[in-house]
Amino acid sequence: MIIINCDDLGYGDPSCYGGKLFQTPNIDRIAQTGIRFTDGYVSAPVCSPSRHGLLTGAYQQRFGVQWNHDTWEVKGVEAGPIIPLAQKHINYAFSNAGYVTAMAGKYNLRDYPKTGFDFNYSITESGCSYFPDEKGNYTGVDVVPGQKTKEKQKENLWGPERPGEEYITDRCGRQCVEFIDKNKDKPFFFYLAFNAPHTPLQAKKALQPKVAHIQSEARYFLLTKMWGVFWIISKKTTCARIPSLCF
Repeated sequence: MIIINCDDLGYGDPSCYGGKLFQTPNIDRIAQTGIRFTDGYVSAPVCSPSRHGLLTGAYQQRFGVQWNHDTWEVKGVEAGPIIPLAQKHINYAFSNAGYVTAMAGKYNLRDYPKTGFDFNYSITESGCSYFPDEKGNYTGVDVVPGQKTKEKQKENLWGPERPGEEYITDRCGRQCVEFIDKNKDKPFFFYLAFNAPHTPLQAKKALQPKVAHIQSEARYFLLTKMWGVFWIISKKTTCARIPSLCF
């Protein structure tokens, strides 16, 4: 079982949902061979609240989380967990059923970095840079809780800045595939939580031709990041490994 969560991706962006700016044939194939939902809704329109709802199966308002800042500033709960201990997460349900669980990418719950998954890859507390710095570190990825980084995320960056640097979307996709290959003979649950196409506006130079017809530079960046997500899903994860998925 794999859940793919793309941050700020519009429901009408893939061509199988009517998107016109570019074609997504491999994503369309997943929809055609699986189930295409036309009336599915998240429980909130922003990052952290919607993830609380997705991972717990409950309305996050029950925990006092209605906006991103509530995750760390719920009134009356200055420290410790804001989700009641009796409230199980989806990964706990899979673990209890004998599945090995893992996630990669954006977590965005207060108990970071304790996600409750068996394996964690490239975990971000909230957002992150898409390319590593000169030391090979991604701003916002696998950081120590409470330790503020001095490194600012660059905007309007076409990368990589140095040869061989891995885009964070590609990195999470690769880590997902490696996990699948290692655990393909046992039941598994993988939560693949891309930061893309959320800001910062950082995209791969190699994908510029795919969106050359777009006029707005901001939209140009955004769509390049979307295309990168669609490419990594089709090339490295579901299409190659899973015959049928709900999409």
